[in-house]
Amino acid sequence: MCKRMRKSICRLLVLTMVFAAVFAGASGGVIAGAAGEDNTLFNFENGETHGFHPWNEYATVEVDTSMAYAGESSLKVSFSLAPGQATQVGLNQVDPKPQIVTPTTMRARVYVPSSLNVDVAFRVYDVGWANLSEYKPTIYLPKDQWYEFVVPNVTFQLYAISIVINNSTEYNTEDQVGEIWIDSITYDGYGEEPEPEPGDEIVLFDFEDGIQGMEVVNGTATLEHDTTKAYQGQGSVKVTFQEPSGVQFDLGMYNQSLNIPPGSTIKARVYFPVNVWAGLHLFYSTPNKWDFVALEGKTYEAWNDISIRVAEDAVGPVTAIGFQVFYN
Repeated sequence: MCKRMRKSICRLLVLTMVFAAVFAGASGGVIAGAAGEDNTLFNFENGETHGFHPWNEYATVEVDTSMAYAGESSLKVSFSLAPGQATQVGLNQVDPKPQIVTPTTMRARVYVPSSLNVDVAFRVYDVGWANLSEYKPTIYLPKDQWYEFVVPNVTFQLYAISIVINNSTEYNTEDQVGEIWIDSITYDGYGEEPEPEPGDEIVLFDFEDGIQGMEVVNGTATLEHDTTKAYQGQGSVKVTFQEPSGVQFDLGMYNQSLNIPPGSTIKARVYFPVNVWAGLHLFYSTPNKWDFVALEGKTYEAWNDISIRVAEDAVGPVTAIGFQVFYN
């Protein structure tokens, strides 16, 4: 419990954020290789690894045109694992993050030769590194064919993704040296998202499953996921701070690459308890612009709307979006 002090006040803010664009399955199984183009989230076409890399020294990766589930290439993973060793290949921070309409189903296609005796798993992670996965022990993993790994009921925005290769001592006592292939990683509905119409509001950060990478800079405050208040849905970010007067801090989403077109409007909703006498700015930055707007005439014990328009001459993606909090 926060106590009011002589020169220091504990204050709470509850934040949620949306982006308004204002423009001027089931279980896995064996599958045949798909014909035609590979229009998936990570397709490994044209020499593109999408940033997939080994997470330890036991593996290497390269794009390979000799194997493909769809399109003309896939990602070949070469590895050497002693009994009990494992490796992972993937993205430890998906960037830019796809705006997935949840819940959805994630899918990955993997080809394992019959010469190998390894377990394989497909994992997807939220921002707190909790994961959902499908795991196939070697004795149940189809070989010499493409197998579709399926992770259903993904209710969070994709933060990280990996394929795990495990030389389990439960099934094997020998080194495993060889290659597997990965292709066509995607989620149900990818490529089917409708283009936003003028005036459409697209949720960018909803804080349903966590604070989604929000951080505090230039000051001190604590952030936590809160389900007691929400503008929409069931979650928000609670900001707790206790500072002497005359101090400012910033909080937001930094190191982003957000595809927010010039002329769009960024909106945020902020809840002020009755004892919070703080001022607040909403800001954004691009490679050539930084701008902010102040919240005017706030209402206590209610959600307050604040918005800022991205300049027409802004160049490049929005790299940061957030708040300045200050008090006298």
